Amino acid sequence: MTFDFDEKTATVTGAASAVVSPLTCFLLSDQASFITGSYHLIDGGYTAQ
Repeated sequence: MTFDFDEKTATVTGAASAVVSPLTCFLLSDQASFITGSYHLIDGGYTAQ
């Protein structure tokens, strides 16, 4: 059995590095120095179903 995640997301695209890397870079930057203990979900809208 296989699960096609791309068909289940609202954006119908995979989590390409071009999508994930901006948030990663921001969280590693000094601009995010006040952010602690947060949860950032990048799932293309999958959990909004």
